[in-house]
Amino acid sequence: MLTDLRTRLNAVGRLDVLDSVGKRALAYYDARDLGQADPDALGRRARAQLLVGEIDNLRGDLDSALDAYVAAAATTGEQLARDPGNAQRIFDHAQSVFWVGYIAWQRGDTAQAKRHFTQYHDYAQQLLAIDPEKDEWLMELDFANSNLGTLALDQGYAEEAEDFFRKSLAVSTRLAGREPGDLDRLTAQGQSYAWLADALNRQAKIAEARATRLAELALYASYDAAESDNAQLRNRKGTALYSLAQIEIAAGELEESVARAADAVRILDELLAEDPDNMEQADRTSLAHAVLGEALFHLGRNEQ
Repeated sequence: MLTDLRTRLNAVGRLDVLDSVGKRALAYYDARDLGQADPDALGRRARAQLLVGEIDNLRGDLDSALDAYVAAAATTGEQLARDPGNAQRIFDHAQSVFWVGYIAWQRGDTAQAKRHFTQYHDYAQQLLAIDPEKDEWLMELDFANSNLGTLALDQGYAEEAEDFFRKSLAVSTRLAGREPGDLDRLTAQGQSYAWLADALNRQAKIAEARATRLAELALYASYDAAESDNAQLRNRKGTALYSLAQIEIAAGELEESVARAADAVRILDELLAEDPDNMEQADRTSLAHAVLGEALFHLGRNEQ
């Protein structure tokens, strides 16, 4: 019922109704003994808890979201304890563990975030020990490495972050190679390049950072021209272009940086015009303009 209701209410933006139903489901399950529930009931309970956590997170209520995700982790942990060698149970519990860590990261609790992201990484390794070639498990390892890299970069450990992002890139490249025409896999590989470039740039490895951003852009350019109007791909390209422009400013390659930033502005201005109420789009577009302004300023072209 919750899955069906979620599909219908998401379409009309009625999160309030979905939240109400989800919390009623939680109250129903909370009144029952976790240890006495059968496997199907545990699965339904975990889905309800994760759903409520997602809604609370979207609303910015991180305390309530954390409560829901912790409850979900208790439920999936019970499932895993009953069947510890079951890959699906490991996967389900890993998702709950990730979300607890994600809330901790959002709240600035890096110690707890690292504990949970490390556990999530360990579960990905367990899944691959069961089936080393399964795409879904490789994706989990990619996500896990990227999570730990992002956390390390946030904490100022750029060298550690670089190591995680190189591992993420190796996995995402492997997955993209298995399905060359898949846009999701291509953009995941592109994001691995993007994060690695950021980690390199933080260490003042300017030439490597520039080469990595160029590799990311080459990847997007290689995609089927029929999908060139895809908004996700255009956003990735625009972000990569102004990020490359920032690197080129640091390298003193000012004419090149102006050209990159101007391309980014053109792409992101078009996307914002298509979706003017999108605040994330507005942020990206604003940053592209700022980078272009900085490049022009360094060239002394203040009138532009």
